[in-house]
Amino acid sequence: MSALEKTVSSQIAVPNLAWRELKEHLSSSDSTRYVIFDTRPPEEYDVSHLPRAVQVDPQLPAEQFLRQFGDALKNKNVVFYCSVGYRSSFFLQRVQKDLAKQGAKSASNLRGGIFRWYNEGNLVVDEHGPTDKVHPYDKIWGGLVKERKKTQ
Repeated sequence: MSALEKTVSSQIAVPNLAWRELKEHLSSSDSTRYVIFDTRPPEEYDVSHLPRAVQVDPQLPAEQFLRQFGDALKNKNVVFYCSVGYRSSFFLQRVQKDLAKQGAKSASNLRGGIFRWYNEGNLVVDEHGPTDKVHPYDKIWGGLVKERKKTQ
């Protein structure tokens, strides 16, 4: 775990899921038991996101989130992510108790966010399919994203 990931985990007390665990779950026969939410704004989500991820406004109030998605989360493992896990941890913290009341099986933050997921060589997609791009958030944070070699 990187220093940044440790910092986020120590500042915001929510369950975290490692990228390897999520990848294993998503490639298993029970992958439909997982619902993934990208808590970045649309302009970041549009560049790339995890396959099957649903974009949700990071400022969306818990009540509105539950009205919009609550019924689909019963008996599901719910995973939230953002660039590095900071915004998604705060989002999860806001909705965590209500998710349990709605019958979600579990709720966790993807440790390291899409940056870790991508840097470990995992698939990210945009509206056209697989892509080698990730929104950098800004110039400083973008320095955490490893450039991939172009495949031909």
